[in-house]
Amino acid sequence: TFKLPTDSKGISLSPDNTRVLVAGADKLARIYGLDGKLLEALPHDGIVSTVAFIDAKRVATGGLDKLARVWTSSLLWQRQHQGPVRQAIFTPKGDQVISAGDDKAIKIWSAADGKEVKSLPSDSPITHLSLSADATKLATAGADKNVKLWTLADGKTSAPIALPAPAQGLTLSPNGQRIAVALSEGTKTVIRVHDVALGKDVQTFEDHAAALKALQFLGDGRTLVTASLDKTARLLDVNVASILAAHPAGATFAQFHSNGAQLVTAGADKKVKLWDVAKANVIKEFGPVADPIK
Repeated sequence: TFKLPTDSKGISLSPDNTRVLVAGADKLARIYGLDGKLLEALPHDGIVSTVAFIDAKRVATGGLDKLARVWTSSLLWQRQHQGPVRQAIFTPKGDQVISAGDDKAIKIWSAADGKEVKSLPSDSPITHLSLSADATKLATAGADKNVKLWTLADGKTSAPIALPAPAQGLTLSPNGQRIAVALSEGTKTVIRVHDVALGKDVQTFEDHAAALKALQFLGDGRTLVTASLDKTARLLDVNVASILAAHPAGATFAQFHSNGAQLVTAGADKKVKLWDVAKANVIKEFGPVADPIK
């Protein structure tokens, strides 16, 4: 039994016995779950006098507006969290949906049928999600003021990034190497750009005068798009292309290959390293040599 907001003029049960279609005197036909939750509302120009399920996806309605209508339900599926859901995102291929919220659970669902693929437990309610372009890494911001980077294959996380205030926005770069977080620090709205490999912030923006409502990396991996309550939207250039923790004792030499894709460095640690610039990874290491390289 569930309460309706208006007089019912007709009722129909779906063929799969999961939904109830109700004709209302307030010019709406409503579809409810068996738990009484409203799933969908279908507007009319007059009192709805008759309703019927045609099949699991289509319904027919008629009313005092002298029209008979056939509707295709826009709701494909819905699944339940144990608390409010704060964000849900599609994977880049569109084959999965990732959702999270106050129940401290990250849920991965099949977009086709809503079947649960995986559930990852979190230590804190989650407020923001962002996914890498290859859908292997997920950045989350929690109510505990920590940001984490998850490897979705095994559910492991990086060391948490502590924030001085709750995150207003979060975005992970397409390659999964940078995390940008928006937050308030005193009277300032700040965007911090964190380098995952280095484990530290590499850039800070203080361009906005009010809270951010949107924050996103573009596909180039170095441009941030923002929208703020200060009535501005901005494109911000993360102009640090890469930071390499090249030599613990200090780098003394660096030169690009002519192809621009590789870099050679030398240091006081008596080692020479060849780098893949795009991935910020060492391809090959030489040494140590007899003396420090100057």
